Amino acid sequence: MYLNVERASRLMKESKIDFLVATTPHNVVYTTGFRSGGHWNLPGTQVYSVLSFDDLTNPLIIMPHAELDLIVEQGLDSLKLITYGNFFYEASNKCKLNTNDEKLRKLAYKKSGTTSSGLEGLVQAFTDLGVTYENIVVDERGIVPGGLEYLRSKFPKARIQTGYELIQNIRMVKTNVEIEILRQAAQICERAIYACLSFAKEGMTESEMAYLFENALIFEGAKPFFSVIAFGNHSAFSDGIPSNIKLKKGDIIRFDVGCIYKNYTSDIARIAVFGEPTTEISNYYDAILAGQNCAFDIIRSGVKASDIFTAAVEGVRQGGIPHYQRTHVGHGVGIELYDPPFIALGNDTVLETGMVIDIETPYYEIGFGGLQVEDTILIKKDGFERLTVSPRDLIILPNWGGIKK
Repeated sequence: MYLNVERASRLMKESKIDFLVATTPHNVVYTTGFRSGGHWNLPGTQVYSVLSFDDLTNPLIIMPHAELDLIVEQGLDSLKLITYGNFFYEASNKCKLNTNDEKLRKLAYKKSGTTSSGLEGLVQAFTDLGVTYENIVVDERGIVPGGLEYLRSKFPKARIQTGYELIQNIRMVKTNVEIEILRQAAQICERAIYACLSFAKEGMTESEMAYLFENALIFEGAKPFFSVIAFGNHSAFSDGIPSNIKLKKGDIIRFDVGCIYKNYTSDIARIAVFGEPTTEISNYYDAILAGQNCAFDIIRSGVKASDIFTAAVEGVRQGGIPHYQRTHVGHGVGIELYDPPFIALGNDTVLETGMVIDIETPYYEIGFGGLQVEDTILIKKDGFERLTVSPRDLIILPNWGGIKK
């Protein structure tokens, strides 16, 4: 479980909420630690978690009977479970069962789940919890269509309302455990970037570099998430797909990349040039770096997201790109790639100690290329800590000497 229990308790108390129901894959993992294969990969799979205000550290999971093996594999067999659907496990009598075998045997002694569907499992959970007049918030983004209305018909005296926004609010401030995972995720990505850059050579394709990058992630125990690795003019495509474009002298190499590590995401960007950069590349890069620095100059707990946006955009304009425009210059990052807050004009969310956000100032010019610097930072009372550790300077290949230790 990654749940910020202290923050969840405070926010639920303020709103007089008795039960919190998570329904999306990200929010189920966040509230229970359970990652369901079906929930993430098979549309229509229902997995829900129910948290009681009185016992936030002891969630109840509604899940497919077929995934009891994942409960055991993830060390969550002590949690309260309601399963649904048919699935068949048999236990061998020909050999002694190991510890995990025995745990699965005990969980799966029934040939099928106790309810017919995830929604009926949720009804069963509410019944077991004695729901009558309670206030319940349900993450509306993952429940089956008509699910909220069905629950309201079954428990007409309870107040059942939508709750995705509340869970996002809880997730906005990270625990120490989350912060350390995010630190590792960001730095794994950094090391992977520099590992594949050490193999850069003329004629290499974007796809080949992406292959090296993603293998470096896997080597460190992370999963590739998104790999925008683009050369030359193609680097202006903000979400460019690595292709057979070949690297040549003078090309920009843009990395906007992320991985998943222990269920948490990273999102960072670095720029290299294969050969000496043109004056235009150098000047434009200096401008976007100036914008990021202007944002860093004012970031601390208590500052509004919109003020950071203004500082960053004006910094890039004053730094040498007077026509610079952006919709946002960053976002929270966590169990989802885009956690709140969004660092944008008009968003007056106040930064709090413990938030983890990405600050970025990309510039995309079709026919020229794209430049981007993006770093992950932890908000502190009097400033911030950069969780990314690599230099933010323009990387010039092939004479670049790597990260200095």
